[in-house]
Amino acid sequence: MKKLIKPASLLLYLLAVLVFFILVLTYGGLSGAGKGQGLAGGAIVFGYGLVAAFLALIVYFFVAFYASHIAVVKTNRILTAVLTVGILYTIYQSSFRQGEVQRSNPQPTIPVKPAVIEKIVSISDTNPSQNTDTPMGLGFFSPDYFDRGIMYFYGNPAFGKSAS
Repeated sequence: MKKLIKPASLLLYLLAVLVFFILVLTYGGLSGAGKGQGLAGGAIVFGYGLVAAFLALIVYFFVAFYASHIAVVKTNRILTAVLTVGILYTIYQSSFRQGEVQRSNPQPTIPVKPAVIEKIVSISDTNPSQNTDTPMGLGFFSPDYFDRGIMYFYGNPAFGKSAS
């Protein structure tokens, strides 16, 4: 039991969690695990990394318990080398992406014609309830903001009636 809390074993747990977390994040990024998922893609790959890190922690508890001290130290060296390679790869990918963004030549957009701007300004300046010749509306209905300053969307609550 004392083997589980030796400094070499504690370092083994930390290295195992970091290495497997970074490995799974890298694999998820390379395989496109989060592609087409929108903002959830990053959370999905991050979740995979957390699960892999937790499983690695459990496995390396058993490794630290059953392996000799020399084997734990050798495993620490291997995991340190893998972690260093993973961090260097991540830095390389990050610098490559920044260089890619700087090298891209954005195409200029077509300028808006002044007639379009004048039409938008004239539509926004007029009262929508009085202007009937504009094709643009506010949505399903046009509230009269000028005659009625307060819009009551709900009536007084009736506590005796159900919501439906």
